[in-house]
Amino acid sequence: MVRSNEETRRQARILQYWRSVEYFSPPSGIERPGYGKDTVKALRGQQLPWAGQQRPPGTNKVWRYTVYAGIFEVERVRTALGSILAPDQQEHDLGGRVRGDGALLSLTLDENGKLFKDSVTLSSCAWAVGRTIGTPGPDADNWLDGFEEEEKRILNVLFDIGDGRVRIDSSGSVESRGSRAARLIAGLGARVAIDAATGGITAIPGLIGSAVESHLGKNAATIAESMAGSVAGDAVGSLEARRDRIGQNPEERDGSSTSEDTGASTQEALGRKSLELVDLVALTRWVSEQLGVDETLEPDDIWIKPYPVSLRHADEVSGDELINSFYAEDLNRVAGELLSGNAGQAVQDYLASDGTVESVRRLDVRMDPARVLKDLHPAVIPNGRWPGRPDQPLVSSQQFAINNIMRKLSDPDARGLYAVNGPPGTGKTTLLRDLIAAIVVQRAEVLAGLPGPRSAFRPSSEAVKWQDPEKPQYSLRIVPLIEELTGFEIVIASSNNGAVENITLEVPTETSIDTESFPDADYLSGAATLLAGEPCWGAVAARLGKRANRSGFVDLFWWGKEQGLHPTLREYIDGSAAGGTPSWGDAKQRFRDAVAEVERLRTEREAVAGLYQMCSGPDATLTDLRAGAAAWRRECGQLETRRDGLLGSLAAHNDAHSQNLAVVADRRGALSAVEVRARRAGRQLAQLEEHCHQHAEERPAWWKRLFVRAADQRWQREHTAYQQAVTQSRESVQATRSEQQEREIALNTAVEQTTLSEEQVAIARQQVQDCERRLQQCQAKIAEADDMAQTRVMELQNAAVELEQERLRRPGHVPGPEWTAPPEDRSAMETREQTAPWMDPEFARARSEVLLAALDLHRATLFAEPDLVWRNMRAVTDIVRGDSPDNLPEGTLLAGWQMLFFVVPAVSTTFASLPTMFAGLGRESIGWLVIDEAGQATPQAAVGGLWRSRRAVIVGDPRQLEPVVTLPMPGQKLLANHFDVDIYWAPQSNSAQSLADRATPVGTWLPGLDELENVWIGSPLRVHRRCDQLMFEVSNAIAYDGMMVNGVNGRTEFPLARNNLWIDVQAPADGRKWNPEEGKQLVSVLEKLHARISESMIDELAGIREESTDRDALPAWAQDPHEKQAEARRRLADSIFIVSPFREVITETSRYLRRNNFTIPPSRCGTIHTTQGKEADIVIMVLGSATDQRRARAWASATPNLLNVAITRTRRCLIVIGDYENWSKLRNFAELAGHNDGLLRRWNPTATVEVEATGIDQQLP
Repeated sequence: MVRSNEETRRQARILQYWRSVEYFSPPSGIERPGYGKDTVKALRGQQLPWAGQQRPPGTNKVWRYTVYAGIFEVERVRTALGSILAPDQQEHDLGGRVRGDGALLSLTLDENGKLFKDSVTLSSCAWAVGRTIGTPGPDADNWLDGFEEEEKRILNVLFDIGDGRVRIDSSGSVESRGSRAARLIAGLGARVAIDAATGGITAIPGLIGSAVESHLGKNAATIAESMAGSVAGDAVGSLEARRDRIGQNPEERDGSSTSEDTGASTQEALGRKSLELVDLVALTRWVSEQLGVDETLEPDDIWIKPYPVSLRHADEVSGDELINSFYAEDLNRVAGELLSGNAGQAVQDYLASDGTVESVRRLDVRMDPARVLKDLHPAVIPNGRWPGRPDQPLVSSQQFAINNIMRKLSDPDARGLYAVNGPPGTGKTTLLRDLIAAIVVQRAEVLAGLPGPRSAFRPSSEAVKWQDPEKPQYSLRIVPLIEELTGFEIVIASSNNGAVENITLEVPTETSIDTESFPDADYLSGAATLLAGEPCWGAVAARLGKRANRSGFVDLFWWGKEQGLHPTLREYIDGSAAGGTPSWGDAKQRFRDAVAEVERLRTEREAVAGLYQMCSGPDATLTDLRAGAAAWRRECGQLETRRDGLLGSLAAHNDAHSQNLAVVADRRGALSAVEVRARRAGRQLAQLEEHCHQHAEERPAWWKRLFVRAADQRWQREHTAYQQAVTQSRESVQATRSEQQEREIALNTAVEQTTLSEEQVAIARQQVQDCERRLQQCQAKIAEADDMAQTRVMELQNAAVELEQERLRRPGHVPGPEWTAPPEDRSAMETREQTAPWMDPEFARARSEVLLAALDLHRATLFAEPDLVWRNMRAVTDIVRGDSPDNLPEGTLLAGWQMLFFVVPAVSTTFASLPTMFAGLGRESIGWLVIDEAGQATPQAAVGGLWRSRRAVIVGDPRQLEPVVTLPMPGQKLLANHFDVDIYWAPQSNSAQSLADRATPVGTWLPGLDELENVWIGSPLRVHRRCDQLMFEVSNAIAYDGMMVNGVNGRTEFPLARNNLWIDVQAPADGRKWNPEEGKQLVSVLEKLHARISESMIDELAGIREESTDRDALPAWAQDPHEKQAEARRRLADSIFIVSPFREVITETSRYLRRNNFTIPPSRCGTIHTTQGKEADIVIMVLGSATDQRRARAWASATPNLLNVAITRTRRCLIVIGDYENWSKLRNFAELAGHNDGLLRRWNPTATVEVEATGIDQQLP
């Protein structure tokens, strides 16, 4: 738990660190006044644009004016920060000069110079600088807290200025309130006058006390504070409401608003006074002094940018997006939520520690093709597919990414992120289309499980409602979707406005699908066409984001005449819809049938996948069978050896037993002989004893003994002899008996040994029998395994034949040996990357039909409940436009957005607009966040979106343009040290893509830019289909370690320029980056291209005339020489990009071209940074730089990013203009120069060698 708390605090510190970087990094997009620019500098003695003669803004348009008051150099911010956080560092330690301008505040004025109160924005950067150099200072806990409150207090006074309630002292006497001598602002010395009689500055009670008292005394201060309540309340009410009531259809309200109402609301939103320069100067000086930055930032200029707006949106304004951080408030909010345990998984993954990231096992897709193929198995391919050409499915790396995204994140309870690394031209948009399709189909699967269309919504009793605070009689309500239908919302976000618009403006159009294969594809196409302004097939995506886009969406998609969703639903409510109400049951069945067909085809391909698995390498079954047979054979050998041993043992036991039997017989015979002798001896003893007894009885009587002694003596002698004989006989008997006992013992011993040997014989015989039985079993197993192996071999042979037939039937869609080749086999790699395993046209078409059926089911749901949906969408439009009350509960807002996403599955926004658009939504309220061009996004830009999302798919390329951070790296380091954050988290160190890459366990390693360590990138897209060979090879080498595969095939010859060319123009020894000689060569190239375009137009015209003699068939440009010339110039501009690493070169190039009668639109001529996400047939790169400007060239070549962007904008031809000697040896540029052996020509226009001096005509044949 302690570790978890420490990790949470670490992540919160990162967010607070990023917030501080945001405060000190004002956006650098304010346009500087200058030649050809709309922005003008306000100066004393010159009329303000709204006070003078202004050219007409156009039909049904009016002028609006953005005022940037208190312009300051962003460089001063870095200096101020360094002076406080690192006072001992020298200027050169703080990094190079920072370009760009900030402003103390911005405000928008109407055509009469009146203030739109909702438009005023105070600079958070200037506020942060004041908090740093003054009170409370960076050591205070509340150092960067409280901006919103300070802004409200200051804006109150500005509203009073707009209403004319503040007296402006323009006497010219300007008192300095600091050590800096009072300077003029826009040539004037006006300031806000502290005058209790006007009630002006008294709108800020907390700030005015000392100021008023110092000027007018305590009584005036008391009077001023007493007046503050009503004035401040009125102003704060306007500020907090931020409501827009423009463009509402009368049907949108239960009670129609009157013109008086509209006028009143407009008057409340507008200031009452046409502002003069003196007013702007006074408020600028006053704000500067209030923030305490007058001396530090020297904000002395006022710039004004006029722009026309349509009358429909004339009163639609918001805070300007060019002076403040878009993310600081979100970062602070998410940091607090994180500390409260309310962060969400995506944010936690994004901010994960190194230890957490490194503990997850990674899959390197370049090193393990077999695993990649496993993740391409038909079983894991989503049901839905974009309705593109069935014969052009996603290639393996794209489908691999989609499969893994859906497998990891599609479960309703799934949370987290997945990064896709998309080098240029590798099909990021194509991939995102299929992701949209997969998600929409998932929601349709839920719909198809419902009993009826009304079941898609909660009971009416659970409807959420609200009233307009100013029109209590007017009520809006939303019946929310059931929970099971939520979590599918798709938000596409990016720092690059063009990137997200490219997706959401493109995918609804007819050109984004294969209308030939899917001629009936249609999902609210009428409303989508109204919105896009071109033929569309389906309302699957919409561009939202900034308020103007959201209002435009509501006006066209909802209120659009005839085909807008509002009139369409009305027709279904009234029963007047053509064809009647579509059958929800039929749509449901069609969807189910489409899914069933996909499952049928999936099953077929799973069977083929099984065949491939059998044939793709060593067959596991056959290997097991053969291994089993080998094991049985080994056991058989062991058993035979054992059997032989057992037989030998049995024979030995038999011999021993026989010997024992012989011994028993011998001993039994010996015992019998002894027994015979014993019996004989016993009988002899008995006879002797009998004789002895009888002899004893024959002893003479005693009286005879007395008289006949001789007889007695004779008897004695005879008896003694008998006794001796008996004794001897007895001894003989005893000896015989002893021998008999011995013989009996010996016999018994022999019998026992015989019994034992008999048992041993039996045991040995049983062992032999057991061994032979086991041997027989083994032999049977061997035969069985051999039979099964042979059967398996036949199965494999048959499978191989069948698999080859499948390959012939579905060429390119059944994997081959390329998937089992070693990773270093490039030929095999290129083959497998350009294939689409299992996704043959039949399967692809069926999956696309599932998407179309899914959209039909969505549409049927809408039109089956037209009244409910109409009422829901009426309320939703208020939420989308930002017209709903600020205090709506999160659940109500969420219900509205979820309803919108049910109708339009995906919407786009910039990161800058996301916090405003989704204000009020909390953690994981959005189903899916898709971040495009994430390599350009600073890491902090994505935090608010990630926190609001359950799932995030981050797509981008860190090897393209890097994030732009106004605060230089040394300043970022100072702040990192202050917040105890590792410098790894500095915005300039890593992009949003880099952080997402490290958290994605599926990807590959690329060499690091410092070549010291490798860098992990998320799931890579690898087939490049934009550039011709030179550009592809250079990009692949300098940025991608050869990871990409060239998918450009079958292109026709490019007639405008067949050769890539390096025009070697010698740079001056010193001076500026701009070299006029390079401009001269550029003009020569453009003239040649223009001539060729003109020739092609003549050929085109001839072809038209051959086909038709009707003059009306000719294009308009063919009928007027001036139109023809304009058309040629337009085609030229559409064919090229002119780029340079340096802004100075572009500025001078534009001027030089104008002087030479070439007007190239700014969108086709800019620094390399301006071309990200775009492409052209020809890119002309003007390098520039004098010979002594080595540091400038080192900057341009330090990483592959800049050159990589430039060359990957080029579809067909790259033309480089610059000093070959200066540039060709530089890092990354050396790779380009090294291709001068055929793919790139080097030409020196001043060379004396004839073949080299043949002119641009010969170099671009």
